Amino acid sequence: MLTVLVNFLPGTWQNHVDKWMPAIAGSQVWLTKASSSQWSQFSAWAGLAVLAGYAAIAILAGLLLSRTRDA
Repeated sequence: MLTVLVNFLPGTWQNHVDKWMPAIAGSQVWLTKASSSQWSQFSAWAGLAVLAGYAAIAILAGLLLSRTRDA
């Protein structure tokens, strides 16, 4: 859903926001050498860290919601 919403941003903003999307940042792990693409602005480890950060936020949000809503 975030990727679709980013497409509604102005073009100059899209270049800066796209690199932080989980799919694009996480795909940097599979690269064997640096690419000159506009989206490859993270190294493999940094892309993995961004992807893991999204996962950690989702897990923590789920934990907090389950503790507040479930008895």
